[in-house]
Amino acid sequence: MDADKRLCLPHCSRLMRGLPFIVLLLVAPVLQASSLFQDGFDSVDGDKWFALDRPAAPFMGVQWRKDHVQATGGADSRLALTLDRNGGANGKEFASGAYQSRSVFGGGIRAEAQIQVAAGDGLVTAMFLYAKTNNGKAHRDEIDIEFLGKDPTKVQFNYFAEGQGGHEAVVDLGFDASQALHTYAFETANNVINWYVDDELKYSAAVNGPLDPGQLLLDLWAPDADHEGVLNWAGQFTGDTATALFDNVQISSVKTVNRSLTSARVEGIQTSPVPLPPAVVLFGSGWLALVGVRRLWKASPPGLGMRA
Repeated sequence: MDADKRLCLPHCSRLMRGLPFIVLLLVAPVLQASSLFQDGFDSVDGDKWFALDRPAAPFMGVQWRKDHVQATGGADSRLALTLDRNGGANGKEFASGAYQSRSVFGGGIRAEAQIQVAAGDGLVTAMFLYAKTNNGKAHRDEIDIEFLGKDPTKVQFNYFAEGQGGHEAVVDLGFDASQALHTYAFETANNVINWYVDDELKYSAAVNGPLDPGQLLLDLWAPDADHEGVLNWAGQFTGDTATALFDNVQISSVKTVNRSLTSARVEGIQTSPVPLPPAVVLFGSGWLALVGVRRLWKASPPGLGMRA
């Protein structure tokens, strides 16, 4: 064997021993997904969804109305949820739209939609997975993506497990979410929830056990004037009308979730850590992702986990 080959052997041997971990590092983030549900909102599809038509939760100042859920029509048709002062009933000041999937989704899933939020004090635009049944639990489960119209440059992520919230994280978007459609998503599997904006991982949380299967809901609402805690959180809507747009909702099954975002730090505050895959641990702390997340330590407005 010549000298060059002998010199290479120790280094090649170490490289070969490391190859399984390199392969794992490359494979770990890949989602194995298959489509379960999709809607581009060419029309209001009663087979896939139903529009709520009843009073909303007590802390919400809206009456859900079917006629406040419309497809805009045309080549670029989108789902429009409109909030206004026409049709409020049952002591509710406003009427608005909420759209709920007929199907229930559980296990490992990824849910995403393009959303253009409603801007203005007192407006809340949301997409969330909400447990249809509580499976004997005292409270239901929920995974949220919410926007406060008083500051549409931020998005709030949250989840409820057996009715317990307090997991809010507010992320700076770097753009005004009321000016154009952007893609927002959450995925959950193996006791982890990840949230994405335009396919970029923004926040990750560890969950103590799987959440119950639930239905996907899209809604637009304003707080009830008598619920001070919610008013302090979202503000008070004083306008006449507002509209939130949704497009290209997709739900896919997911077998594995990328857990490479371990924590987020800002101003010395650390969110709940999520374990790293072995490959990331082995390749050092350079893989730690730092994102602009502001943790909300105050209690959630009462009842937000039982919203629908």
